[in-house]
Amino acid sequence: MGQRAFAQGQASRTLYNLVVGEAKRKKERKLEKGQKIKEFAKEHKWLIAAIIVVTILAYIIVVVR
Repeated sequence: MGQRAFAQGQASRTLYNLVVGEAKRKKERKLEKGQKIKEFAKEHKWLIAAIIVVTILAYIIVVVR
C-alpha cells in the first residue's frame, strides 16, 4: 500500500510540474513578444508617426467636413 501512495504522490507532483512549467513557458513567450514589439517600435518610429498623422488627417477630413 505504501508504494501505491508513493506512486500517486509522484504522479500528482509530475502533473503539478507540467502545469507550472507550461505556465512559465507561456509567461516567457508573452515577455518575448512584448520585447519584439518594443524593438519594432524603436526601429520604425517614423512609420508609426506616419500612421498616426494619416489617421488624424483622415479623421479631420471625414468628421470636420
